[in-house]
Amino acid sequence: LVLALRCRPRTPTPTPALLLWQQRIFFGAGRCIARKPWATMGSTAALALLFGCGLLRVQIVVDPLSLWLPDASTSAVHAARVRMLTGRPDARFLQVLVEPGGTGAAAPLPLRDGLLASLSVHEALSAVPPGRSAVTLAGAPTSSGV
Repeated sequence: LVLALRCRPRTPTPTPALLLWQQRIFFGAGRCIARKPWATMGSTAALALLFGCGLLRVQIVVDPLSLWLPDASTSAVHAARVRMLTGRPDARFLQVLVEPGGTGAAAPLPLRDGLLASLSVHEALSAVPPGRSAVTLAGAPTSSGV
């Protein structure tokens, strides 16, 4: 029992001076709010409107690179230079799940066949012009229907 009491973390107890100071602050705030309820509600609404003004400048950013890199960063400058020299569009991030065809159980794809299937999907996606939002690939849908 003594060991259990010693291991228990001690919570600091506030000093009487701190309690008195907190009591005065909260009593004064409560008295001010009770005496002028309309001024309190009006000032609260005004502050909410003032702090909400930033929502007027919210912009939707679709380029993932610009979300994480400043426009003048070294990486963004190099990416723009590569785009200019190669004429290739920005990289598009996409995750493709390749599953074995057929109706059998979920057997793993043989390594060579799986890589060749992934390469054909990559080539089909690379041929899609930038700005096009939907891609239809020839082949059976996966078990999830996608």
